[in-house]
Amino acid sequence: MMMGMPVPELDDMAISAISELGNMIMGNAATVFSVRNIGIDITPPTVGRGTGKIDTMYTKNIAIPLLTDDSEVFMEMNIAMKIG
Repeated sequence: MMMGMPVPELDDMAISAISELGNMIMGNAATVFSVRNIGIDITPPTVGRGTGKIDTMYTKNIAIPLLTDDSEVFMEMNIAMKIG
């Protein structure tokens, strides 16, 4: 996605690439659900920085750890799903 360019800091370009990754994941998920005749609505991704808490009171979340080359977690992608 970044054409092999090193990303030394979480700048605007890196955040844009992370958002696009979220779009790609959710677009593929929407296609899988569609093939099974399940309609879903997806929203544009939101990128949060720093420490924070994802509220799970009204939704179910899937947490996807993103790893460095040495298997160290450097980021976690949370996908929230609201059913019904």
